Amino acid sequence: MNDQQPASPEGNELKTSSGGSSLDKLTGMPEQTLLLIVWGSLGLLLISIFMPWLSVSSSGGGQSFGASVNGLRFGLGWVTFLCCIASGTFSFMGNLKQFCGGPAALAFAVSLIYVISPPASASASSGYVSASVGAGFGVYLSIIAALGATVGGLGLFLKLKNQTGSQT
Repeated sequence: MNDQQPASPEGNELKTSSGGSSLDKLTGMPEQTLLLIVWGSLGLLLISIFMPWLSVSSSGGGQSFGASVNGLRFGLGWVTFLCCIASGTFSFMGNLKQFCGGPAALAFAVSLIYVISPPASASASSGYVSASVGAGFGVYLSIIAALGATVGGLGLFLKLKNQTGSQT
């Protein structure tokens, strides 16, 4: 009699206690891929700071007016800019590379706070006159970009943490 159990098709796969979560897939990516995700997201974040963060429009009496202000005109835009620079700097430094997601997470939080409670958000209309003030598309783009940099930075952090943990 053969006492051995047949090998399962999953027998050669690395099983984790979390059952193969998204973080496992993220840490399985090569370091260069994670860095490209971080750098691409930071580039998009940098571009988004110069896009409209506040848009104003009004119309009435046959006339219309529209204006927008970029992120650097507000304190929150400057915080996002400095977080972007810090995260990019960390990603190029060998011993600080694993911490590049921290400033990106702060930039994500700042952009999200701006959308949740913008400095001005209103809409009004009366007869032939209407006006609206709200967040511009640059701030939404910054949220997406900062989220990408944060996820890439988290993957890089976990990957480098696992590599240093397995070497000791």
